[in-house]
Amino acid sequence: MNYVYGSECQMGFSIGQFDRTLWAINNWVPTLIDTIIDVISVPEDYATIQEALDSAEVGFSIHVSPGTYIENIQWPNTDDLSLIGAGSDSTIIDGNQNGRVIKVGDDASPPLEISGFTITNGSTNGRGGGMQIKMTGDILLSDLIISNNQGNTGGGIIVEGIGGAWNGEAHVIVENVIFSGNHATGNGGAYSVYDDYVSTLFKSVTFANNSAGSSGGGIHIHGASHYAVLANSILWNNFPDDVSGTVFPYYSNLNGGIDGVGNFTANPLFMDSTDFHLQQESPCIDAGSALVIINLDSFMLPGEDWMGDTIVNVNPSYYGGNSPDMGAYESPFTSLLELNGMGLPNVFKLHANYPNPFNPVTILQYDLPEDELVTITIYDTIGKVVRNLVSTQQNAGYNSIQWNATNNQGQPVSAGVYLYKIQAGDFVDTKKMILLK
Repeated sequence: MNYVYGSECQMGFSIGQFDRTLWAINNWVPTLIDTIIDVISVPEDYATIQEALDSAEVGFSIHVSPGTYIENIQWPNTDDLSLIGAGSDSTIIDGNQNGRVIKVGDDASPPLEISGFTITNGSTNGRGGGMQIKMTGDILLSDLIISNNQGNTGGGIIVEGIGGAWNGEAHVIVENVIFSGNHATGNGGAYSVYDDYVSTLFKSVTFANNSAGSSGGGIHIHGASHYAVLANSILWNNFPDDVSGTVFPYYSNLNGGIDGVGNFTANPLFMDSTDFHLQQESPCIDAGSALVIINLDSFMLPGEDWMGDTIVNVNPSYYGGNSPDMGAYESPFTSLLELNGMGLPNVFKLHANYPNPFNPVTILQYDLPEDELVTITIYDTIGKVVRNLVSTQQNAGYNSIQWNATNNQGQPVSAGVYLYKIQAGDFVDTKKMILLK
């Protein structure tokens, strides 16, 4: 066997081994080094988040260790950056009431990701006390707590598209985020969009105890060229209202109620006013949906197809019950309506509503032994459709939905007898309920 000796290597290699080793050094090692360099750690590499961002190159990711960082961050004009904290409960960026916590200007290019932080104590007389983001393209905000920030519009977060001659669109996903204690002197206490062409998808988000001087204590969507879709979320105790503007909610608990599939109004039973985990008795446990498919064609922006029709598709390993919970925190509990967790039902069944008679809210419970497309419709006694309450694919399990005695136009209905009908595959059943006033 031929071996190579000399300055190239002090150990003996066959010629083939030497060639393969040389190839690996020339190809794998630079790739490995590039991968390592693409991640900057705080405070290991730089003491502050601002220094790390300023040193980053295109495509870099900034990883921040647990701790409290008192900073007012100006996002650099560098494309495709990610800012990743160790978790919202342990990694805090505190604006110290000295300005916005994070400002992303329109010179930065997408995609943008910020996750794993508490963003708190931001204050400005302008827009966006916690964060101001002005850019187009894809924006991901996840695993965040946005608390105790203040601004003129969008006390917690404002996203501003770049319209006009730029004709850009901002596509925002907000997932597993808590907005609490934020205030806007104008509109949008927790979250607001402004300028042109911003669409937002909220998934498993909690808005609680936010306020605005004008409208949209929770969410404010400004103008006809914006909209938001809300799924598996909770809006509660936001002043003067939860939502202003164009918002399409699904499987969400909204104080005051908004028409839509799977929505209801009920006290979510948080642990307390600052801990937004759910108590075991919460009606929001197992009240979300693992699969939400909707027709977006009627309200998407011109030429927009970024979201698709499936807006929620949750792996069952993520949640513990028969369905995901509403809100940012997945509870370890199972809904008390699920017969104490005795597995899946054996047969399809529509239960009597509770309470009955009722005024103005009642709960409809139904059992699905297998996954099915489910429709639940409310009729008056002459057979006229009053409310299309459910029309979606649902997982097998024990399910419930609330009806707040409103019709498809969101108007209160008069007292009297109503019928509710379920169809799930070949299963059809109808029962009677009485509304008192």
